[in-house]
Amino acid sequence: MNKLTRTACGTMTVLLAVWTCGCMAWRPHWPDDSSETSPDVVAYRMAEAERVAALATNREGIEAAIAAYGDVVALDFQHAGAHVHLAHLHLLIGDGFTRSRSAQRTHFRSAMHHAEAAMFANAAFRKRIHAGEPTWGACTALGENDIDAMFFWVNAVFYQFKETLRGPSQVVNVRWIRRARQVMDHMATLAPDHDIRIDFLFGAYYLSIPTAIGGDYELSATYFNAAVENAPNMLLPRWGRAKYYHSKMNNSEKFREDLTWVITRTADDMQDHPAWRNFFMEDARRMLATTVPPFRHRTGRHRRRIREHWPSGTGQSGLLPVVLVLHGAFSTGRQMDAWGEWSVLAEREGFGVVFPEGIGLFGLLQHWNAGHCCGRAARKDWDDIAFLDAVIDYLCTRPDVDSRRIMMVGFSNGGMMVHHYAAMRPERLAAAAVVSGALNSLESPGSSPWNPSEQAARVPMLLMHGTADAVVPIAGGMPLDGRNERNYSSLDDAVDFWARVNQAVVPSERIMRQGDAVLEETYRDRNGRDVVAVYRIEKWGHQWPGGSFIRDLPHDHPLQGFDAANTVFDFFRRQHHCASSASTTSRGRSSSFPLRAR
Repeated sequence: MNKLTRTACGTMTVLLAVWTCGCMAWRPHWPDDSSETSPDVVAYRMAEAERVAALATNREGIEAAIAAYGDVVALDFQHAGAHVHLAHLHLLIGDGFTRSRSAQRTHFRSAMHHAEAAMFANAAFRKRIHAGEPTWGACTALGENDIDAMFFWVNAVFYQFKETLRGPSQVVNVRWIRRARQVMDHMATLAPDHDIRIDFLFGAYYLSIPTAIGGDYELSATYFNAAVENAPNMLLPRWGRAKYYHSKMNNSEKFREDLTWVITRTADDMQDHPAWRNFFMEDARRMLATTVPPFRHRTGRHRRRIREHWPSGTGQSGLLPVVLVLHGAFSTGRQMDAWGEWSVLAEREGFGVVFPEGIGLFGLLQHWNAGHCCGRAARKDWDDIAFLDAVIDYLCTRPDVDSRRIMMVGFSNGGMMVHHYAAMRPERLAAAAVVSGALNSLESPGSSPWNPSEQAARVPMLLMHGTADAVVPIAGGMPLDGRNERNYSSLDDAVDFWARVNQAVVPSERIMRQGDAVLEETYRDRNGRDVVAVYRIEKWGHQWPGGSFIRDLPHDHPLQGFDAANTVFDFFRRQHHCASSASTTSRGRSSSFPLRAR
């Protein structure tokens, strides 16, 4: 066999493999013609399915709705309405909640099946199918009431083509796009002008096929733009235009603009299905995150790092608030997350949480230069103010972050750093919190103290401290365990400073909580707003008051159920008027706290 023959045989083998392995094989399965179930029973089941579907905002809810509509179909094989809903829900779960291509293909084929079953309820369509016509030919017998079924059928074809096929397989299966076009053409003869469904499908169609066989980017833009213009209360058109058209055209500015619009809507004002709304917002946040350059900053020769957690599957309306969490001395952001369970809280409440890392040895034994403490960071005078500035600047490059709602909390040396940063950069924080951290200290007798400026602008501040803290004593002074001669200021010194800065004019309100184990004090300004909150925890040492530290206490301990992260976040939630600086301009609209209805 000569070289030319071998090449030809090899090419044929590859083409055959692509054809046999990548072909979109499909055989419709038409519903049974008979049903003996009482119409009243079917109607009851359908009403129950619609109730379940109305509550479907996540994968579990969608699966429950699929099961409920499946019960209807089991009773009445030709229930067009139930089949349409099943087609819709299988598309949703395949696109929004499934990552495996094989699993996606299963859902998209199920969507095709149910869309065809809904069409089959039309007697004229059924007659033509029995005569041997394929779906895309027989669809011309369908009427305006069948547009939803045709819409989901075309979507299922498109999703299979774009999401489950790659390269040569798309070339082999381009005939399916042409078949979908036949159905779309008939839909266009039935639907009124500017039907969002038609505009969106034609926008996707002209973008999906090669220009050599009819693809047209200008026509695609025309249809996508029409869909956006004529559906101002839907997320789908802008999400789709960004994901498919602007990304294809490499138009990053328009891409970000459309996706930012999606995430800044109020979900309840949008007409998309609730589960689709959640998916569009989450997917928009995910895509926007890919446009943000990675964080980079150096302090001298030290490359600085941060850990980030962004909520998933929340359907969060508006721009995201962010909480920066600063670890203590000899610790890390990962430990701080484990102790405070901040990522769990952020996932539940719908906010971003970022863990900046201090400087240490191989990412361990890390410290902060809080102006007066601690360790090598303070001795070398490393500029941690500039580092935290860089972190906030980085956050403000994210289109999904509300720069007016950036908060900061720290523990021990991290809490001291929060005092320092809030006093130096008050315009950059909406609120702050310090747990077991002193406002200032003296390293040794005769050394110079760092004192925060009395001219500092207001920053609502929460202060929390254990009465049995032997490392940073609540009453101030040297550590009770004798580990060093550093002399710390007291909790009362910090309370007095932040009460003055925040212009607290109303006397403190004092409440005993957790069976008298926690004394809560509240200071308010002249507008009645809580500007300083103080928590004194009886017999609590120098450790984070929450998470496993609390759960490991005896079940009858008065602190069971107390959680510092939740307490801090509730304080942040109460701050309705958030700070903004000239260098951190907020983009888009911002919703006020509470972040999410409870």
